[in-house]
Amino acid sequence: MPRYPDAVGHLRELATEVGLPWFSFLCDYSVAHGSIPLAPVKLSQLHAIFVGNETYTSATATMADATINTPEIQSDRLQRLFGFKNFKLLSETLNVTFAKQITVIFGTNGSGKSSLCEAMKVLANRELPARPLSNLRSPVSTPTEFQYQFDTDQAARTWTKAVGHGSLSMTIKYFDTSVAMRNVKVAIAPERIIEVSPFKLSLFETLTDHIATFRRDLQRHQASNATDLTLAAQSLRVAFQKCPNRAASTFTDRSLAAVEAIITLGEQFSDQDILATKSTKLTELKRATSSEGLTALRTEHRDLESLMSLLNNVHKLATSGWALNLAQTASSLVEKRMEQRALAEAFLPKGVDPETFMALLEITSTVCPLAEAEGHSCPLCQRELREHEITLFRKYHDLLNGLLERDIETLEASSQKAQEYLKALSELDSAEFSPWLMPQFLQNPSEYPGVCIGRGLT
Repeated sequence: MPRYPDAVGHLRELATEVGLPWFSFLCDYSVAHGSIPLAPVKLSQLHAIFVGNETYTSATATMADATINTPEIQSDRLQRLFGFKNFKLLSETLNVTFAKQITVIFGTNGSGKSSLCEAMKVLANRELPARPLSNLRSPVSTPTEFQYQFDTDQAARTWTKAVGHGSLSMTIKYFDTSVAMRNVKVAIAPERIIEVSPFKLSLFETLTDHIATFRRDLQRHQASNATDLTLAAQSLRVAFQKCPNRAASTFTDRSLAAVEAIITLGEQFSDQDILATKSTKLTELKRATSSEGLTALRTEHRDLESLMSLLNNVHKLATSGWALNLAQTASSLVEKRMEQRALAEAFLPKGVDPETFMALLEITSTVCPLAEAEGHSCPLCQRELREHEITLFRKYHDLLNGLLERDIETLEASSQKAQEYLKALSELDSAEFSPWLMPQFLQNPSEYPGVCIGRGLT
């Protein structure tokens, strides 16, 4: 008695002997999917199992052991057909049993031999029948169905049109004269329709094809990894050229172990601030110890001295302008002039401009002493001044030479000085400043509201 009914048992036994997870995966895939090519997702899963990133547990070993311990192996076979309803002209009481290994059915024409074959054909063949399966002579339209049972079935199963055709094509092999004639006329290859050998020996060829596909995929991965490794080695050599005493500055893709400690050190390093500070200091030391560095430092020193001189000038101008407080001075000057205007209007004739009148008073004061006008004549009409006119001239003198006028003169002087400071600052040449300053601020200070040279200057 053979140990296995077909090649599946031998294939699973081979997988157990090999003991490799990826090989068991391919054996199980060959049994479950046959010659269907490995999809990219299956190849990715298989590659992960091969390199150990995924685990795979197969039931191959236990199934093989169970098969070995079975004293006798019985293949499943069709036991009977019965319960025909509206299926051709077969009677509902017909019960066909297949008790022997070979069953011969014979009868007269029209007795139902072909109809019985049609019932087996819908189970084994996925092709749609050329003629209707229902009883065309029946006056009542009922569903077309029949029942069947295999040796391993606990109860009978029912076939209907909803089940479809060929649902048992892997168990029942159907072969008739039409199949034979088609193969004879087209090509003598009946194995395309039926399985000549029940032992499924093609599984080993299928497994070989899947292994070849997996080998090509591994070779593709190997070539891609080799390219990536070469590029990474080149990048590391370039990066470590600044460290000639390190092994990483000369290593190749065949000496990765030599830089493992350096890579580990780099991965564990986290204090980037210290690294940046030390790199800056190293650059400064290299510059200072070379002749070019000393020359550059002397140049920088001269530039800094010029810069300090310019900054001192700016500081002086800004401090002076700040002390004058141009904005507040301008505001106070406007207020004083408004007070002077209001006071002048109290003594002016109607319709006379205050500023014109004040200018006239200043000219008059040079010709006639306004404070002591007794004995003097009017500068305009040349007639002798009377008492009330002398009193009015004294008030004009107080208006012209009072504290309010002196305040206005003081404020005008301060405003003029502040304007001079501001002009001096605006005339500074930004090109004279070193790159450490912001020449764009000196050119357009209004664009930097957060920076102010002095009160009222921006």
